[in-house]
Amino acid sequence: MDEQHADHGDAFAERRDKLTAWRGAGAAYPTRYQPRDEIARLQAAYEALEPGQDSPDVRRVAGV
Repeated sequence: MDEQHADHGDAFAERRDKLTAWRGAGAAYPTRYQPRDEIARLQAAYEALEPGQDSPDVRRVAGV
């Protein structure tokens, strides 16, 4: 281990091992975001809400 990383102990080795496992599972650094809901559908579903009124629903949206 070089001097620059000596004070970090096994933290870097642990991180490398985790990254190797994630890559093996195909889960490391995904290249796409998978939205759950399209914004147009959500706008239609919640258009009856008054300004400032919240819904208890939690939604995940992205892009277009």
